[in-house]
Amino acid sequence: MASLKWSLCAGAFALLSCSTQPPADPLEAKARDGDPVAVCELAARSLHSCALEKQKWERGELTERPACIDEGISKQHQAYFDKAVANLEGHTLSQHSLLFDQVLLAADAVLLAVGPADQVIPKIDELRQDCARHAELSKI
Repeated sequence: MASLKWSLCAGAFALLSCSTQPPADPLEAKARDGDPVAVCELAARSLHSCALEKQKWERGELTERPACIDEGISKQHQAYFDKAVANLEGHTLSQHSLLFDQVLLAADAVLLAVGPADQVIPKIDELRQDCARHAELSKI
């Protein structure tokens, strides 16, 4: 009887562990919906994380070069930018501002690929702070 209880408990635990998904990232959800602030912040956060990984690699804390360096801005994040730009139809200033940030992030990704992370991280941090302006621009 005791072994049956343990078998049931183990089976229930296995089912629960398989069905549980990691919590959804609220920023990713907003970006997926085309929110320009979230799109900018998500892509900048991702590039910043990559830059920190490269920094560790440059210091010898990691043995392999992080793969994210070659990816730059992910295709998924580019798709989020495309959706956000489309959602801003009729708001030319907002569209151009978001496109400009997309170009700046792409440029930072290139700089990260060819130069030291220490030089790129401040540029990414500055852009991360500027992402919030998209909320104000959309009101104009």
